[in-house]
Amino acid sequence: MLRAQLLSPKDLSARDRDCWRDLQTTAPEFRNPLLGPEFAALVGEVRSDAAVLALTRNGRPVGFLPHHRRPFGVGRPIGAPFSDLHGLVCEEGLGLDDEAIVRHAGLKSFRFSSLVDPHRIFEGSTLERQPSWRISGERAFETVREAHNVHFKKMLRHTRKLVKVEAELSVEFHDRRPAALESMFRWKRDQLNKTGLHDFLRPEWTRGLMRIVSESPFVSVVTLNVGGEPVAGRFGITVGGACHVWITAFDPNFGTYSPGTILLWRFIEAMPALGIDTCDLGPGGDREKAICSTGSLQVGAGAAPYHRRPLFRAPKSMRQRLEQITQVELGAMGRAYGVMSALVGQARRSRRRNAAGAVAA
Repeated sequence: MLRAQLLSPKDLSARDRDCWRDLQTTAPEFRNPLLGPEFAALVGEVRSDAAVLALTRNGRPVGFLPHHRRPFGVGRPIGAPFSDLHGLVCEEGLGLDDEAIVRHAGLKSFRFSSLVDPHRIFEGSTLERQPSWRISGERAFETVREAHNVHFKKMLRHTRKLVKVEAELSVEFHDRRPAALESMFRWKRDQLNKTGLHDFLRPEWTRGLMRIVSESPFVSVVTLNVGGEPVAGRFGITVGGACHVWITAFDPNFGTYSPGTILLWRFIEAMPALGIDTCDLGPGGDREKAICSTGSLQVGAGAAPYHRRPLFRAPKSMRQRLEQITQVELGAMGRAYGVMSALVGQARRSRRRNAAGAVAA
């Protein structure tokens, strides 16, 4: 007999968490810290709308779906937009479809943007798919270097140039300096403002989540340092040898040396020594992610139950931008600010393209 129960992440029992972790081992796609109970618990500390749908069959846990319960019965991935990978972690042969899952959760719909679904439960409501890039395997560094030797040699040239100019170059794989983290977040926010993308670090809850993660045993902060000062960094979460990178940022004064690329290669080389066998870089069309990965997962975007008509007709980039604003901004004022910023940014980029076209003509 199947039983569905809604729990707060903090109310999960030790048995629930152990069974959840066991289910993560049943499919390689589930091997990611964002799909486990640890991330759900961290988000639960800053979001009161965090919940977990726990499914049991004859008293045995068979599935967990962490999510946010938003107004009008809409469910969203827990921790979005930081949940680069999300989904129902369950056993194969669960015997439920997406509509049944939504119904058991007491929701009217569940919206997802990068769903991990190895058992194809949400197949009927997935509208788009894209790769999410992953580094895995004991010989990941050798595999990537052999496949992309030109890119590797280019990285070495940048490293030699940086060492020639700055002399002292080092990598800190467990950087707990508050100043290093502050610099990384500042660089990222400056980059978002410069490119016109939505500042997902602006809301109070996202800053709170970053603080809680940084103080937890699961934090992963890797920095490239010149003269002892950080010039690039990677911030993420690591649980049981599986790592997920959220934020990559660098000091723009060192941009010509591609410090982020240097740091990524150094990290891949050090993964075995760090006890990391899997590192997810997340979805997206970033060429460097594709080059430095050993493979990818197919993740889906859509809404369950399936909506025949899109919620709004707009270019894909604008839909994605508005979706992120809806995920990260919890209040009307924040959403209005995000939408206005998106429209202003789009107009600014259009003017730049038109001006560039006129010059070329």
